[in-house]
Amino acid sequence: IRRWYWTSVFGQRYSQGVEGTKSSDYKLMVQWFKDEASIPKFITDFEKDYQTKIPFEDITVKSSAVYRGVMCLIKKKGATDPLIIYDQTKKDHMDHIFPKSKAEKYNAKPADINSILNRTLIFERTNEWITNKDPSDYLTEIMNKQNIDEKEMRRRLETHLISSEAFDCMLKN
Repeated sequence: IRRWYWTSVFGQRYSQGVEGTKSSDYKLMVQWFKDEASIPKFITDFEKDYQTKIPFEDITVKSSAVYRGVMCLIKKKGATDPLIIYDQTKKDHMDHIFPKSKAEKYNAKPADINSILNRTLIFERTNEWITNKDPSDYLTEIMNKQNIDEKEMRRRLETHLISSEAFDCMLKN
């Protein structure tokens, strides 16, 4: 079921004309449950070359399966709020890593700034605190305010699927 789910999400299997696909997939899945060797072809095809099929930089629509799938993975990874404001009355908020208001400064097109590659989950209150700040500024402020080092900040950002290389880019704006 896990393989079917992630293939369906990242393969955008049910984005268009789903009635025939759902019906066909249901039959294939029932067969697969009866016989583990009969993995549906759409799953094996996707797993074989999924890395070349998903243009993450082009994913900008919040309601798309891939966009929501990435947010699910971030949540599943245990994304910790970088500021760690424990205000449970506020909800998670999808926000830009590099602020939209500074797109021109970063020489970024709207599609770049709104890409899923520039979004993550943070608490709404943290979002209000970092609004319109460059990443280097808000990261430095967080580290100073909480007396943490870069290693700890990198660890926190890893829960957002932000690599060490991406962290270095954030420090350089």
